[in-house]
Amino acid sequence: MMDGVANMREVWSGEAGDVRWKILVERGEGGEVFSFVRRELGPAHATSGMGGPALTPGHMVNVWTGVATGLPPFILVRTAAAVLSVTVQLDRGDPIELHLSPVIDEFGLRFAASPLPADAQVIDLQIGH
Repeated sequence: MMDGVANMREVWSGEAGDVRWKILVERGEGGEVFSFVRRELGPAHATSGMGGPALTPGHMVNVWTGVATGLPPFILVRTAAAVLSVTVQLDRGDPIELHLSPVIDEFGLRFAASPLPADAQVIDLQIGH
């Protein structure tokens, strides 16, 4: 990855209640894709994510989940262009339908992110295409 996230392209953003986020993406010199989610809630903020191949060979979705102090847990996905929906199945509570970006031509991918309930674990993703 280049020097921090300052030069990364914002490809999608969202909000849920008081939590706001934006997805930042960059292609590395070797063709790998770096995807980060910048999230904010009041004075708390964090930027985290994943790098590597655009998609793991044989998969239609790459997933990152993480936590940061003062923020809810988060999920970030990048998907093949053919993916039309992603639903996060949790070990408790209602599933979460992610709001996918349109295909971002520069990367040939879709992106989405969402806060997760603090006490729930991701157990599966349902992919629609």
